[in-house]
Amino acid sequence: MKGYIFKVEKDELVCTKKAANGSTIFVGENAISRLSTIDALKFKKAKVTTSGIVLEGNNIRVYINDSVLFTDKNYQNCLYNNMKRINKAIGKYNKKANKEKNVTVGIVTGFATVGLLAAIGILVSTGNLKNESKIDSEVVEELRDDFEIELENIEKINLDNDDMQFSQVIETQNSKVEDNEIKKKDEFNTSDNNITTEELLNQLEKESNYDLVNLSFNDEYDQVKYDHVFNEYYDMVIERAPRWGISTNLVLSFISQESGGYVDNLMQIQWSSWHDQPIKVFNFEKNEYEKIVLTENPENYTNKGITQFISKEDLLNPKTNISIGCIILRYSFDQMDHNMTAAIQAYNFGVENMKKVLNAAANDKGCTVDDLLRNQSDTSFLDYRDVISVGDPNYVEHTLRYLQDSKEEISIRYIDEFGEPQETSVLINNDQTTKKL
Repeated sequence: MKGYIFKVEKDELVCTKKAANGSTIFVGENAISRLSTIDALKFKKAKVTTSGIVLEGNNIRVYINDSVLFTDKNYQNCLYNNMKRINKAIGKYNKKANKEKNVTVGIVTGFATVGLLAAIGILVSTGNLKNESKIDSEVVEELRDDFEIELENIEKINLDNDDMQFSQVIETQNSKVEDNEIKKKDEFNTSDNNITTEELLNQLEKESNYDLVNLSFNDEYDQVKYDHVFNEYYDMVIERAPRWGISTNLVLSFISQESGGYVDNLMQIQWSSWHDQPIKVFNFEKNEYEKIVLTENPENYTNKGITQFISKEDLLNPKTNISIGCIILRYSFDQMDHNMTAAIQAYNFGVENMKKVLNAAANDKGCTVDDLLRNQSDTSFLDYRDVISVGDPNYVEHTLRYLQDSKEEISIRYIDEFGEPQETSVLINNDQTTKKL
């Protein structure tokens, strides 16, 4: 996934473009021009985190650090459209949360306890935000391939709020906001007539379009290994992961954990476990099901509807290995009722062993396995992984540590029982993380 990171360094706006072939840095007016141009584009999703804003599109992510938003340089005016969108979303959530009453968000000693979410709302409400952004045609030309935009339509882009989904990720901790206008608003204290911070957070979580998965683990990882995987295999992953309905960041994490990209069997597919077991999986590029089998004896499958035969030698091809790894991962998801953490662990344990874990947890808790899998946010069944003596009992944590953001969404697409395409997304929230984007 390509990424643009905007920060203020030494009183200058800096834009770092990260791609498979390396990084490019733009400073000053060059960075401002890119920030303004990006603001005119549409994004599928916006996330407000405690350290900045993340805008996401197809295979592209733009991270805007809070130093950009709250500086006397007024860089936020280069983000006019997205700042207005996010502020509108805040108002919508507040309105719902307090049943049409006016709502203010709790502030402690002049700082927003819900971080940037409240800070942006106050910033916009003070009237400082003005549409002073200018779109540079040369920069548009440069960004066209990254953002899949049409030059002739750049000035006609409809910036309708309904075209963008919002999901806010907030923690109740002090924001690093230093903006003078925020400090002036310390009269915004919670009272009996206003919604509390905790209530607002709960409401935001309910309204979000993802499930929040709270985990706690040391997420230190081998940066050299991940960089190697990204540089060598990103293009292969970005082509194949969406085909089988898996988010690219998750597949990159699997390869990093399994092999680091240093061996031919990238996703460590065990031939002994999968040979001569046909797998039916939906291909989202062809919009149809395929039936794939790992075998050295394709003649045994005449007239059995097999669309792909994969030999041991085929698995040494990195493109094939990634594709089959994605298919096996999709199988795990399907068998685990699309529960993210259960499916990730099942990739390592095997589906049948993972079912033993779930059965042990369900018996102890007095519920059904379906009950456990239905709630993405409940990962308590992971505490029962010690009933299995094979594999890596911490495989979920060891894989997810390779996600590059401390709070990052992973997703899976599938076809439901009615033949309709569905998508499940979860946001991994690790309370031990020390990562910063």
